[in-house]
Amino acid sequence: MTAKVFCLLLLLTALASLAAGELPVTSYGDRDTGTITGIVRNTYNHPVQSATVSCGDVADTTDTSGSYRLTLPPGYWTLTVSHPLYVTFVRPAVPVTEGETTYCNFMLQLPPAWFHDSFEDHEDFALEFAPWTCVDVDLSDTAGIGGTSWPHAGEPQAFIVFNPTATIPPLTEIQAHSGSKMAASFPATIPPSWDWLISPPLSGADYFNFWARSLNADNGLERFKVGVSTTGTVPQSFAIISGPLALEAPAAWTEYNFDLSGFDDGVVFVGIHHCTNGGSAFLVDSVNSEDVPVTDDSQTPVLTGIQGNYPNPFNPETRISYSLGEAGPVELGVFDLRGRKVKTLVSADLPSGHHNIIWNGIDDAGQSVASGVYLCKLRAGGQRCCHKLVLMK
Repeated sequence: MTAKVFCLLLLLTALASLAAGELPVTSYGDRDTGTITGIVRNTYNHPVQSATVSCGDVADTTDTSGSYRLTLPPGYWTLTVSHPLYVTFVRPAVPVTEGETTYCNFMLQLPPAWFHDSFEDHEDFALEFAPWTCVDVDLSDTAGIGGTSWPHAGEPQAFIVFNPTATIPPLTEIQAHSGSKMAASFPATIPPSWDWLISPPLSGADYFNFWARSLNADNGLERFKVGVSTTGTVPQSFAIISGPLALEAPAAWTEYNFDLSGFDDGVVFVGIHHCTNGGSAFLVDSVNSEDVPVTDDSQTPVLTGIQGNYPNPFNPETRISYSLGEAGPVELGVFDLRGRKVKTLVSADLPSGHHNIIWNGIDDAGQSVASGVYLCKLRAGGQRCCHKLVLMK
């Protein structure tokens, strides 16, 4: 057998084996790439599953061990790691060498507890305004205000950054709670309205506070609920914390406060759900969420704060002790877990020092409140403090 015939037989055998899938195939493109791999963890050193590690159009999702793997051409690349429950992390200049593996681990941080927004920094009449997530479930056209126009008026939408001073003509009779802007949800022309305004992720926040109102009561007051999700911004994932019935927003700015202290160990999204038939418009402003000290009788009193209440649990009354580091205006009130103010205990200028007040379980309407957990909230000297009260009958 000649050498030429032998080489031809070898070539035919190789081609047959290749067709049968018996030989590895390495393309030129594979030889001209490198690999980046690693593990994504959180600050507790636990692996983070379902995080997205991306570089341009190339991306991978971490598995249960937090592992990912990217194949890229040689060079220096910027990697982005994102997950709905963590702060997005960007690492520039990660090297990739042809035929080699670069190991690159990430540690994701939980989002902050504090969050403040009066909508002043958002573009007028924006329908999407990060870090909020707006979800329009009903997808209906929306009602407007007669004789007045603005960008996106009448279009399907969930919430809009509404600036009444920038409409045509300006709606000078509508005032924001603070500044000139607010978030507004206009009613669906095919009711019911079914719209969501969802906060960014919050970690360790003790409360979620905002002001809301109905534009007017001509077609009935706006109805809304407040829910919490620990998984993301899909409306179906929210558990309602505002009570079994929808709340009605009065036609004047009203404060709402919701207890998040039961979610101290995790990340939550708070959703404001506009759910009404007819109506005029639902307005939201001055959103505030923080991690504030919650005191009890065993803690050392702070200069300005609530030292505790005795007895706790109580029936029929309890003595609330608080101190002020400086003289000035003081607001001390009791809220239920639906966010409604139950009782105004103090609204006055007081001297610095230690103070006490008795709450007998009676609300501002003179009615006895039901058994349960209540929040006592102090505002003084630019500081806020919360304390839990337990009424047991």
